[in-house]
Formats: sequence, structure tokens, C-alpha cells
Amino acid sequence: MTLVSNVDVTELQMALSAVAWWADYWQLSVSVDKCGVLHDGKHVAPTTFAINNFPLRVVTSYRDLGITITCELSLSSH
Repeated sequence: MTLVSNVDVTELQMALSAVAWWADYWQLSVSVDKCGVLHDGKHVAPTTFAINNFPLRVVTSYRDLGITITCELSLSSH
């Protein structure tokens, strides 16, 4: 069983901040409303991730390019 460490959480938040900085630099916008955090598995890190100080919502499934991904990684929604 592998738990998420504080280093992992910090690095992920730094990556999100880097993407937001890059988008601002190139005068692009990140649509935070279309973003979400999907935890896979039973162990959920009690952390709130944010882009430009806007917290990302936690979701149980997400659809991208016509494929639905769930937190259980099941294909039942197809």
C-alpha cells in the first residue's frame, strides 16, 4: 500500500502553478471550472489543489475525449 507523501502533494501543486504561470505568460487562460481532482483508489489525500488560488473540485468520474474515467477505474459507464 502506497500513501501519498507531502512531497508528492507539494510537487503536484508546484506543477499546477507552473502550468498556470505558463498560461499567463502566453496570455492564455486556464478554465478552472473544467478542471477537477480525481482520486484513484481508497486512499484520499486530504489536500485541496488549486490553480491561480481557485480550488479544484473533487470528482468521482471525469470524461475526456469521450472516455469516462472513474475513481474505481471501472468501465461500467461505457
